[in-house]
Amino acid sequence: MAKIPAFLSVGFVYREHASLLVPMVIASLVGTWLGTRILARLGGKQFRVAFQIALGLLGLRLLLSPWL
Repeated sequence: MAKIPAFLSVGFVYREHASLLVPMVIASLVGTWLGTRILARLGGKQFRVAFQIALGLLGLRLLLSPWL
């Protein structure tokens, strides 16, 4: 939210990008809500391990994507 005035001052037109911005804002709100719920259920250490596993799997997918 703090960047909005800066982007407006350089002439960025938000209306032209609304079809991308609206879903991105919704996804970030849903992701924040889900993340806080998951963190509350798992605890810090379990969340960290799950996050590292997820990042590892995503990295593996990126490495293997040319062959999939």
